[in-house]
Amino acid sequence: MEYLVIISVSIRTGISVSIRTLWISGNIEAEVVRKVFTQRKDGKTLQAIADFLNYNNTPTKRGGKWSKVHIKDMLERVEIYKGKYKHGNVITDGQHEAIL
Repeated sequence: MEYLVIISVSIRTGISVSIRTLWISGNIEAEVVRKVFTQRKDGKTLQAIADFLNYNNTPTKRGGKWSKVHIKDMLERVEIYKGKYKHGNVITDGQHEAIL
């Protein structure tokens, strides 16, 4: 199982540290991410992509059904999937492997 640990530090509010983990467990989840981005590139709507995944019995990471909100959230993490780390407007190379 692979995972990314994303650590954010906010200096504006003193020292505020938040740690988030984005789990990508192997090739199956990476392939779902690639399918979502490919379909979006091909002009599919968020709902059409969610419907496609649900029709093909592709569960979400937590085993549920896909919604357009799930797809939107995934698409907003494009920099992470490209192997980058983003904090605010700053984008740098991450310490993780790109899947896109």
